[in-house]
Amino acid sequence: MQYLTEITRLLDGALKGDRSRVVDYANQLIAKLRSENNAKSAERLQSVLARSGGAIGVQHVSPSVPVDSESRYPLADELHPKKSEISLFLDDRILDRVREFLSQVEFSDELLAAGVGITPTMLLHGPPGTGKSLTAQYIAASLGLPLLVARVDTLVSSFLGSTSKNLRNLFEHASRRPCVLFLDELDAMGKLRDDQHEMGELKRVVIALLQNIDNAGGNIVLLAATNHPHILDRAIWRRFQFHVSIDLPSESVREELIKSLLSGESISFSITKIAALASGMSCADISSIVRDSIRHRVVNKEPEVCFRYLVRRIIETRLGIHLPGELPEPQVIQQIHLLNEKVLTLRVLADLFNVSPPTVGRRLKETSQAKATSNG
Repeated sequence: MQYLTEITRLLDGALKGDRSRVVDYANQLIAKLRSENNAKSAERLQSVLARSGGAIGVQHVSPSVPVDSESRYPLADELHPKKSEISLFLDDRILDRVREFLSQVEFSDELLAAGVGITPTMLLHGPPGTGKSLTAQYIAASLGLPLLVARVDTLVSSFLGSTSKNLRNLFEHASRRPCVLFLDELDAMGKLRDDQHEMGELKRVVIALLQNIDNAGGNIVLLAATNHPHILDRAIWRRFQFHVSIDLPSESVREELIKSLLSGESISFSITKIAALASGMSCADISSIVRDSIRHRVVNKEPEVCFRYLVRRIIETRLGIHLPGELPEPQVIQQIHLLNEKVLTLRVLADLFNVSPPTVGRRLKETSQAKATSNG
């Protein structure tokens, strides 16, 4: 049955006397009808809402995001991402899972009619800066829904019992309107309950989180993310239908990202080599470095992005050091060289430190001789 998802939520809201929820989901159904060129049905629903005296049609304003009772800060930030403004750089394996998730949400009517329904929940996990938050924005934008990003700093209260209450208020708010709820930094609320270092209150928070997820059922598109999947309670994992590991980008993804960032720039170096040198770096770190290189070009009024500046920044980030202007000690120059010997040739290293290639070669040889002496 078409529109079964919206009708089910409308009926649920009506039976519970939740006028705001009825109006929000009615407006979602009206927008869906119009997008499918069913203007006549949309207008009929619109007139019913208008006669009710409490609806403002598609311009209806959803209820305000709830706030923490102590600090009065909102429990979530509401974003309205647009797909045209999001550039998502992920491996095909990850994109396929995201598309599968979106397909299940979009075909919720058919799945519900088939008696299987859906649990629209996804847990994103992986290192920082790999695109978990951006993926959440992409999903919300693809579904045409606002994104409620839970504010962990506000949700987790120092007052006994307040965190559980905040969670309940946020989930109830999200269930009353069409939206995507995103629990970033999930590990702050969903740590293992057998962790001996955690206090009883935090263990009760995990139980509250589980209960809220269960009560939400299929009424909320729920996304969550963590940089520390190993400390999540096992019961948390079971509440999410989709588990998506977003790892550090492959070389092909890094190259695609750098090419996109430099699309409007004049360059005379190989993007493939830069992508190879950026091995083991996150998309966030790569984006930051490339943008800094563009700023450097603008500030210094240079005709093109400087290859040497870009390489220096990547080396510094990967090794966690600040490169001196002069040729560094033998051990350091070898560390640099070993990052990628094909890209960081003697000529490139010589240009990096304003010396000749033979000078770099001698410095590297000093390291080899020192190692041979110590081993002997």
